[in-house]
Amino acid sequence: MEEARAKLVQAARRAFAIEGYDAASMGELTAEVGLTRGALYHNVDDRKGPLQTVSDQIDAGMADRLRSVGERTGYAWGLLE
Repeated sequence: MEEARAKLVQAARRAFAIEGYDAASMGELTAEVGLTRGALYHNVDDRKGPLQTVSDQIDAGMADRLRSVGERTGYAWGLLE
């Protein structure tokens, strides 16, 4: 189940980046990762679920990058959190 969710989130991330959230099709996402619509909604609560997960991943990646730069440079990036 975790592997299916990870594949779904990766496909959603690509689709949102290329097509935008409104144009991304949940049907295409499920087909791309080999899930049924039922399996999709078993892994996420609604259409906003993949968007929230993608957004959380991007935020976490940016925070990690800021921390890394701050540690190397000594600049107080932590103040931005």
